[in-house]
Amino acid sequence: MQRLREEWPVLLIVAAIAGAAWMAAWNVQGFIAAQVAASEARLTAQIVETREQIAETREQIAEIRKYIVDHLGDHG
Repeated sequence: MQRLREEWPVLLIVAAIAGAAWMAAWNVQGFIAAQVAASEARLTAQIVETREQIAETREQIAEIRKYIVDHLGDHG
């Protein structure tokens, strides 16, 4: 019992440090989860934009092919 009376401040400090470390880890986990979600959202938006650009490019290619056939004839 005497030992506990002598060491309780140390135990309290250790417990406080452990609690702070746990809270920091929890906050880091939340931060990482938020960053991952934001990255996923950005990538999804980029994928959508890229698909739209591909569709537009395909339309332009189709128009160019039609122009070639209409004006130069189909020699292929």
